[in-house]
Amino acid sequence: MTVTQFRYALAVAETGSITKAADRIGVRQPSVSGAISELEREVHLQLFERSGRGVRVTASGRAFLSEIAVLFQSIQRMEERYQPISFR
Repeated sequence: MTVTQFRYALAVAETGSITKAADRIGVRQPSVSGAISELEREVHLQLFERSGRGVRVTASGRAFLSEIAVLFQSIQRMEERYQPISFR
């Protein structure tokens, strides 16, 4: 698992769309899609249900993403406090 995967997963959950998340982050959609798929394989959970209308967070995804959100807040504080440190 990487911090980048966490960032992407949170953006997808917030926007409800892999494409919108990619636009928000400033990367290409395949990068986000691939990172999310790899994260799901690594944690053995389906975080999102995909459809033609976007994505929806699964029940197990909600629980996992809530843990990521807490961790991510700590990472952001560290990046702000200890610049030039940057987690990728």
